Amino acid sequence: MELYNLLASIQWDFSPSIITKPLDIRWYGVCFALGFILSYHCMKWVYKRENRPLDSLDHLLFCMMISVVIGARLGECLFYDPKFYLSNPIEILKIRNGGLSSHGATIGVIIGLWWHQRKFPQKPLLWLMDRLCFSCLLTAGLIRVGNFFNSEIIGMPTEVPWGVVFVRLGEASGRHPTQLYEAIAYFIIFTVMIWAYKKGQLIKIPGRLCGLGLIMIFSTRFVLEYTKDAAVLASYESPLFTTGQWLSIPMVILGFFLLIRKGLTKTQSEV
Repeated sequence: MELYNLLASIQWDFSPSIITKPLDIRWYGVCFALGFILSYHCMKWVYKRENRPLDSLDHLLFCMMISVVIGARLGECLFYDPKFYLSNPIEILKIRNGGLSSHGATIGVIIGLWWHQRKFPQKPLLWLMDRLCFSCLLTAGLIRVGNFFNSEIIGMPTEVPWGVVFVRLGEASGRHPTQLYEAIAYFIIFTVMIWAYKKGQLIKIPGRLCGLGLIMIFSTRFVLEYTKDAAVLASYESPLFTTGQWLSIPMVILGFFLLIRKGLTKTQSEV
């Protein structure tokens, strides 16, 4: 009982900033940058493992950084509050005042890979998608950790022993740490996909490993939307499902298409 009371009173009053002067350096930004670094090294490991030249990785990292940030920001603005941002387009540029959308980031990744593949056409797009899909999960998980440091994307009120009191939001009772649920889920999916990649069966047909990843990632996102605070999502809600859930459905469908399709591409051994 004492342990329950201790856990049930987790007070989260951590500053979102690591350094405030002379620059405001935030945990979120550090997590974002660390995610890109780890994803880069994960792809480097893949390239070495498959005897692929490393000369294109810097260009791939550049394409990902540009396309992910732009895609995530535009996704947040156009998917969730288009009326406001289209009426005030300058606000789109104020990233620190707004947010980033994981669905927009996913679209950005695909566009960025297409951009990269135009310069390095010897690497098939689906080949890249299979490998980058699990590498990106490191970035996605760390971004959710950054959300936790920012006390944002909070969950619904709860009495579970691991409920978190977000003191900086003026909260006095525990809430689901939805950000950490999602981060942990992404790290678990990353582990599953690394295992599937090393087993080698799914990558024999390009696109299947990415398909598995899309199914797991966005099914998880769909379910975890139910733990998020309805007040936080109020301006984003739509009939039946939240906007985040509606956006996850086509991603899951795309995942199943990539996973079950046959004969549309050459096998990996033919690439």
